[in-house]
Amino acid sequence: ADLTEIFDSELLGEGLLPTLRDAIGRLLKPNARVIPASATIFAQVVECPTLAQYSPDSIAAATAASLGRQLAAAEAPRQPNPLTAGASFEMHVDALTDLRPLSAPFEVFTFDLSAPPAGNGDVAIEVKVSQSGIVHAVVSWWALQMDPLDPHNVVCTTPSYLARSGWSASATAKSVEDSAGQSEANQAQS
Repeated sequence: ADLTEIFDSELLGEGLLPTLRDAIGRLLKPNARVIPASATIFAQVVECPTLAQYSPDSIAAATAASLGRQLAAAEAPRQPNPLTAGASFEMHVDALTDLRPLSAPFEVFTFDLSAPPAGNGDVAIEVKVSQSGIVHAVVSWWALQMDPLDPHNVVCTTPSYLARSGWSASATAKSVEDSAGQSEANQAQS
């Protein structure tokens, strides 16, 4: 048996699903076990002024300010780069002292790794915000179910403010969306 480690802080960043599809199709015998058996990505909306500094809008503003108005005015308008707009980055969120959750953790995707989905998938998730604040980022982490018959055999990257973790959680800084320059999360009342 060949072993490989293709997990990163975002779970899917190192080509996990295409690699598994290829390996299952070309290398595995029928009914072979895939370990880990499944993977789940979780996320949580947070307020964190430190993470706000990493938003595409904040980086663009800081760059324009450092270059001066003449150079910024001389540049032709550019289209947003879909590869970096709202890009995720690995960061040990446990070290952030100004991180404050605004929502409960929620499940984003679950994958059966013995039958990984084809192609890329999008999902729309409605998230109930439970605290007032400014949405600066979405923190994400994953859990690997090693054996489907043993629910306690899990490897995860859960941030330490929720539980102990191994790998680091990932953070995605959000772009500014309203005219005031901040995306606000108001407390949802039910």
